[in-house]
Amino acid sequence: ARAHNSYGYSDWSALSAAVTPVGPPDAPTTVTGLAGNGHVNVSWLASASNGSTITGYTVQAYESGTAVSGKTCTIASGPTLTCDVSGLTNGTSYTFKVLASSSLGDSLESVASGGVTPTPPAITTPPTTTTTTPTTTTPATDLANPTVALGKVGNGSVTYSWNPPVDNGGATVTDYTVTVYLADGITEVPGVGCTTTGATTCVMSGLTNGTAYRSKVTVTNSDGVSHESVLSEPLTPARAFGSCDGSTSKFIDVADSYFRNDINCMNDLGVADGTSPTTFEPTAPETRVQMAVMLAATWRALGETCPTALVSFTDVASMTVTARAGIECIYGIGVTTGATLTTYEPDASVTRAQIALFVTRLWTKLGRTLPATTTPFIDVGSNSKISDAIGSFYNLGITKGTSATTFSPNALATRGQMAAFLARTINLYVK
Repeated sequence: ARAHNSYGYSDWSALSAAVTPVGPPDAPTTVTGLAGNGHVNVSWLASASNGSTITGYTVQAYESGTAVSGKTCTIASGPTLTCDVSGLTNGTSYTFKVLASSSLGDSLESVASGGVTPTPPAITTPPTTTTTTPTTTTPATDLANPTVALGKVGNGSVTYSWNPPVDNGGATVTDYTVTVYLADGITEVPGVGCTTTGATTCVMSGLTNGTAYRSKVTVTNSDGVSHESVLSEPLTPARAFGSCDGSTSKFIDVADSYFRNDINCMNDLGVADGTSPTTFEPTAPETRVQMAVMLAATWRALGETCPTALVSFTDVASMTVTARAGIECIYGIGVTTGATLTTYEPDASVTRAQIALFVTRLWTKLGRTLPATTTPFIDVGSNSKISDAIGSFYNLGITKGTSATTFSPNALATRGQMAAFLARTINLYVK
């Protein structure tokens, strides 16, 4: 604030202490439902808390736009945002809305989910004329969302795990079957699925390093097979460290790139995907979402697991599963808080200074100590988090700058440079 009178204005006062507005939470987003036998398993993305602690969520079922009395479920706030609404009528289409609660009140209801219709499992055995009283068992109903062990990748293999079914249909589960798909979730990969007789984890071998895979799971009991589960998050198998020379490539546009070997190795390790099956575009600017995906893949490649962190950024809901998973991962481990409280700006280009900041944050989250922050660069300033990050970036040996005395902090980073920075980070970590 400042004062004024007939002689003019005073200087501005000192800044006040930071004040964060508080209020009821925002409405949850991206509400979906998975149909079962007389029930629907509803999932959603977390609400922005607006400064108060979210205490729980309530789901309401609707039929033809009208709330159905008593068809609700409530959960406490936690990492798993899913709730089962039971007692529904098979063959009837329902939509679902979710609201969040806090000590400051309830949010507005979310936008309604798409229509979901509970259905009884198909009977796989033909009817008979026997007079014996029929059994009441039915095939096991739909699984809850599988919990994939992100980061559990190997050389040509990935490990999947999942939750048991919410309802076993009245008969003991005899086995689980995992079907593997390419990242599109449509193209089935033949010959690499598995069946277990009770275990809820499975290792898939014979996969291609650098290619992302997803999976679905079915449950079998004595009367049949359930519907498939929802798709898992993508996992990318990777070759072991130290066995990549970078001399071979599937990309036709990196042969003359200064970063060719780094690009090829990062792709082989599952860290850097191409922009198409045969191109990498090494000189194209790196975007914030591409950076997030590559940082998350580096985190997983180094043996770490991405936490469950549902972000409230309003500009990422329509992005691919891989893109959202990357952003959620680096948000969850504390590498980013977003461009603002409610946006990530996924399509914005990244500067060299921003990459230095994000990579050095990742380095500390991996439990490593940052070195000194002094540099020979005359264009980075001093005494700021950016200049300190660039100094640590330099003293770790990840960069030499764009010349002996410049770093070009405001220049846009390219995809090739990002691959090289992460290759050097990984090599430094595993020494």
